[in-house]
Amino acid sequence: MITEERKAQLHKYYQDHKDDILAKQREYNEEHKEQQSLKRHERHLRNRNQDNERQREYYKTYYAKNKEELIKKAVAYHSKHKDKSCAASAKFREINNEAWRQIKQRYNSTHREEARQYSARYWREHPEVVRNWNRMRKARAKGAEGRFTQQEFERKCGVYNGRCVYCGTISELFPDHATPLSRGGRNDINNILPACADCNMEKHNKTYSEYLFRKLVDCGADRVLMESV
Repeated sequence: MITEERKAQLHKYYQDHKDDILAKQREYNEEHKEQQSLKRHERHLRNRNQDNERQREYYKTYYAKNKEELIKKAVAYHSKHKDKSCAASAKFREINNEAWRQIKQRYNSTHREEARQYSARYWREHPEVVRNWNRMRKARAKGAEGRFTQQEFERKCGVYNGRCVYCGTISELFPDHATPLSRGGRNDINNILPACADCNMEKHNKTYSEYLFRKLVDCGADRVLMESV
């Protein structure tokens, strides 16, 4: 068994020769890459549960000791690589949806005031998310199947060059159900079309074809079509 004195000596030696030791270790690993990889894999299979528990305890202890520094680094990294960081977070939430929900619940239960302030600020800064959330809530209340994201709707708007599918105007666009939810339409992106506020309200519970025909009637285009037949 190694004594504390011997541990101190080894630690001091490592600190004094750290660069040389790491360089030799990297060189050795590079020359024996396959053997090292196989050894690590075999060791992991033998000690999987112990390794996982040991890692969790290590990270938990390390985070407790260096919490403020780690938070500063995380904030700095997020500010510098915002798009990359947001994409990684979104991917994690998608893959670990249930785990993420539990993390949020634990945080909100112990930081009620901070969570309330964050939610209020987020809703103010992202009105389009609020509208989308309200649409999803209404769709669930009507028993409609399916869902879509704000990003999917923005891509759909791009397909129509940012124009209302009914009148062709370029203005703020809103998701419109081609087949209304009240008539059995789904709440997924395949049933969604971009519409301006006026057309969205005027269409009400008509289908895409019914409302488009109504628009043609109002502008007299139906007579032109009938005469050309």
